[in-house]
Amino acid sequence: MNCIGKLCFFPLDPNGPKIFGFAEYIAALALIVLAWTTVDYRYRFHVHTSSVDVRRLAFYSVAGIGTLTILTDLWRASGWLVPEIGFLTPAMWQAILGACFLAMFLFWTSTAFLVPPIFNRRNAERFIEIIYKEVKQGDRSKIAQMADAVARSAPAIVQMSQQYQKNKDDRVLAKRFDAGGRALELLADPRVCSVIVSSAPALLDSIFEELRRSPHESRGAYTLVCNVLSAAITEEASFLYHEIADWQLGPAAASQPITTLIFGNTELLDRMQGVFRTGSTLNWKNTHWQAYLRAASQVVSSYAEDVLPNRFRHSPTLQDIFNELRDAPAMLGIGQPAGLERNTDAVLTLRALINFIQQTCKSLGQTKISASDWSGLSQHLNPIQQIAEVAYKILLASSRVRTPIETAWYVQHNIAWSGIFDSFTSGPGDEVMHEVRERLVRMIWISIRELDYSPNYVGTQMLGLCVNLGLVGDRRIPSASANSSPQDALARIVTRWTRRRFAWLHKYHPSLATAGFPDGVTYNKQKRSISKEFSVSAFQAKPTFKLFQVEPAPRGDPESHRKTTRPPTFSPANNRRQIPDRPWF
Repeated sequence: MNCIGKLCFFPLDPNGPKIFGFAEYIAALALIVLAWTTVDYRYRFHVHTSSVDVRRLAFYSVAGIGTLTILTDLWRASGWLVPEIGFLTPAMWQAILGACFLAMFLFWTSTAFLVPPIFNRRNAERFIEIIYKEVKQGDRSKIAQMADAVARSAPAIVQMSQQYQKNKDDRVLAKRFDAGGRALELLADPRVCSVIVSSAPALLDSIFEELRRSPHESRGAYTLVCNVLSAAITEEASFLYHEIADWQLGPAAASQPITTLIFGNTELLDRMQGVFRTGSTLNWKNTHWQAYLRAASQVVSSYAEDVLPNRFRHSPTLQDIFNELRDAPAMLGIGQPAGLERNTDAVLTLRALINFIQQTCKSLGQTKISASDWSGLSQHLNPIQQIAEVAYKILLASSRVRTPIETAWYVQHNIAWSGIFDSFTSGPGDEVMHEVRERLVRMIWISIRELDYSPNYVGTQMLGLCVNLGLVGDRRIPSASANSSPQDALARIVTRWTRRRFAWLHKYHPSLATAGFPDGVTYNKQKRSISKEFSVSAFQAKPTFKLFQVEPAPRGDPESHRKTTRPPTFSPANNRRQIPDRPWF
């Protein structure tokens, strides 16, 4: 042993114990590299988004430990001198190198698997960089894995976005929380939403659960809700197609967990006005409408649960839904001539709209508010009035189906009329549905009565519908009473109007008067009779006809007999529903 003062040196024994040499290092490194290169995308995402640069730290650690390991083996093989430092023996030195190598591996493993990083101000830019990269590339499989990896950080992203909204006027605080809003906007990208609605429910669950606790109106949150709804409708593998309230499909689907979480919070949706304004629905199929109606049903249920007798409130989201549904029947193209089959998308969508009306009436009927109490809201904000307007548009659309006779009857009577007027024998929605029918009957009558003042195609379509359904005829109608049905009241007044005014209308504008008549319904000017043909069926061997006689038109110029002064608005005075006495179309 050689000494220089108190520092002594001794040669390493080439045959001494070997704990962690270069050979062991290479073997361990090979296994680690294999793990690093074959590990799942989500775990690589965790490593990339850590607050500490794990990849750079691992590289320098591997390089340093490898260099020291090979130098140690070289030193020992050559028998060179090393200083004698108390406890630091050659075996201890090798153990320290091995422990450092193991610590580096355990740190990487814990970051990737055990304790993944959560979005915060220190690693926010790393998250944003990776999310932006995947969105730009557009690989659906990687977006799905990225979304699954981000799910743990979704609450932190939403919270930081909320803090930004609260402090956006403060330059310092806004800069501190700005990353949350940018990350949420990236997750709201349509390409991300089209993937997560079907492949990453965990992210949806995390984001909307936090939005329920921390509601705010940021651009990212609004865009996310809009794009999630749009993607859930267009992607037929989304939760809206799987989560159907039918227990035969299993409790996971029937309970509708994601649908309820996203669309079952009306107060949150009302803060983001316009979510249910879908734009053009012209190319939608029946499946798209059914998905939209499932989401809308959750909104209605949530609204019905929240509203109280002393807590009436207007819901902009509910208003948007009814605005869309009012336009839906006209978008179906069911008035196209010939070839309409009973199971076409248009017919199935009409049936779905009527089912939605029935479910909405049930939801409103289960509240503690009676049908008459809804008058606390203004006419255009009353949900019962809006349901009646949607029902009116459904009947108007069905009136355009005029050929062949069987199809016209099937759509107008079996689907539209029966779905609205023959449902709910009893139940929580019966009172609400009865109120809807009364309002609807009044709308139909106002449309027909408008023919006295300004002849139009809407009025003649409704008149043709009433004739085809048998509301106009010589059958005995129960006299007016408090217990008479809205259908009987409509039949009574439309029959009276048709008998007195139809000949005048035909004289005034012949083609307009019969424009709403379907195949099998004709008017004989000489005999002044409207005839309806009943086609051959299993119960009758040849067609039969039902005639309805009308009164002759007044003499003179038809224009002179067109009425010009309408009754006063809100007539009669005891009109408790406050429905304007004017045409509704």
